[in-house]
Amino acid sequence: MRDAAFGCDWVGTPNPFQRSLMFIIATANKEFQLTAGKFVPVSNVTTLNVCIYVIMQASETIFHYS
Repeated sequence: MRDAAFGCDWVGTPNPFQRSLMFIIATANKEFQLTAGKFVPVSNVTTLNVCIYVIMQASETIFHYS
């Protein structure tokens, strides 16, 4: 994200746009961790498992009514 913001054609753009890009670049440098309920860390594996579960539930519902 940071590299994409810096790599865009920002030279000669209005100052508010340049300030927005600086904000994006600064915040993209910070690490973050997804949490559940603001206290339980959620890993990539957990997120993937939840997505798979939701897709499976949705497909069962679709095929049940077909």
